[in-house]
Amino acid sequence: PAAYTGTVKLGVVNSSVVSDLPLITGRSNGWTEQQLLAARYNYWDVLTVNRYKDVRQTGHAANFLFYDAVIAKCAGNDRLRSDQEPSNWYIGKDTAIQPRLLIVGALNQTGSVNNPASIASYSNTAGADADIANRFLLASGTIPFSGSDVSINGTPLRSGYGTSYAAPRVAGMVAIVRSKFPNLDASQTASIMLDTARYDTLTCYKTLAGCNPNIYGRGEASLSRALAPVGKLR
Repeated sequence: PAAYTGTVKLGVVNSSVVSDLPLITGRSNGWTEQQLLAARYNYWDVLTVNRYKDVRQTGHAANFLFYDAVIAKCAGNDRLRSDQEPSNWYIGKDTAIQPRLLIVGALNQTGSVNNPASIASYSNTAGADADIANRFLLASGTIPFSGSDVSINGTPLRSGYGTSYAAPRVAGMVAIVRSKFPNLDASQTASIMLDTARYDTLTCYKTLAGCNPNIYGRGEASLSRALAPVGKLR
């Protein structure tokens, strides 16, 4: 409401945003490792997901507190390692956020044991940096409808694909888990999502090499498994 003044504690925040690598590097693609390292140092965007934001509605401030929010962050669509994407690097190295961070890559579809999914050709992968790779999940990056099928107040939704569509799927799962288990804090909830992710719904599962965690991270996020956790909380 326009006249609202108060504080809202959020349980999950979707962050479908990445750094603009073409702008930072001056190249559209084909970056070298040295150029990506330079982009990390030159990255100027300020991530505010751990703080409050004044929405300034008619002069009234509503403070949104993120300190106990799970952050579902899209991995990026540049076919890089997730640690090569500057916004992933900085948020993954932020000790105030990292324990409750989920970096989400994209699959070509929602996977199942009988119809497994593959990592999308455009999706960034988990990489080998433990701070980031150990927070990496996968979800479908394709929306299950065309833009003309669903509208809000008469405005058709834009169809598309990408890790920006995968991350809100995981954010929605987190919201359901936190609704069912309100005693959990953000880091516990994020741990459950990571610990209950699965490889057996992915095409790599039955290959000789198996699912490389440097590519697939912890596997595909699973709402059903997260809602029926077994074991101890980390």
